[in-house]
Amino acid sequence: MMKPLLLLRILALTITVALLPLLSGCGGKKPVNVTGKVIIPAKYKLKETDTIQLAFVPEDKTDVTAVAAVEKNGEFKSGTVVPGKYKVTVKINPYMGEPGSEKRQKEFESFNKAHDLANTKMSYEFTSDSNQSITVDPDKSTVTKG
Repeated sequence: MMKPLLLLRILALTITVALLPLLSGCGGKKPVNVTGKVIIPAKYKLKETDTIQLAFVPEDKTDVTAVAAVEKNGEFKSGTVVPGKYKVTVKINPYMGEPGSEKRQKEFESFNKAHDLANTKMSYEFTSDSNQSITVDPDKSTVTKG
């Protein structure tokens, strides 16, 4: 039979090891506020029900992908981006319950494929500045400050 003190030490060690990942978080990186604008090419006529999704996929696999919903005017905000280098993806989807949505989905297909994770040429490095603003221009494959 184990001694109570030894059992208590084993229990404390087990709890400490289990909680260690939670205590370390994202490597101590504090999320920053990112705002900005996505410039949607003029050839795409968006409807009120369309959604535009912007994602920041980290190069550092220990960080988490940040996603932002983009308003119809192209503006977005996200408070979940930690400093680091990211690939930037953009996706446009029509509301699938709307008449003609399948046809419109096909219209967005080439845009979405060109800007998905496998094909995007857009990247950006976020700093530790608490507030940052960027402009994402998929036509030019650029992400610029401001």
